[in-house]
Amino acid sequence: MEEEEGELMPIRRLPLSAIRLDFQPHENLIPEVVANYARRIQRCERIEPVFVCYDGVNFWLKDGFHRYQAASDMGRKTITAEVVPGTFADMEAEWKRYMTELKSELGQKAAPKKKME
Repeated sequence: MEEEEGELMPIRRLPLSAIRLDFQPHENLIPEVVANYARRIQRCERIEPVFVCYDGVNFWLKDGFHRYQAASDMGRKTITAEVVPGTFADMEAEWKRYMTELKSELGQKAAPKKKME
């Protein structure tokens, strides 16, 4: 991994083959979104880097699965990635916290309001 003065380089090109996709099932991809990113890549439009956590051994794709798939479908070998320290367990814990908060918010909105007498 390239380093600059002991720090991770936050934006860099990574080989697609180096990125682990375990965090999201392939079935969650929306083909129309992948096709839209592929068109943008083909037109040389700038797209946001994918977001990757690096645990010292593995690069875990956290956000950007549609962008990754579009680049892969087009035969690209690398992709621009924002790389931050983190583990798969960190990503799972953050996802669980997010889902708990979302369920709580949705539950509060769906709960009937009590009448004040």
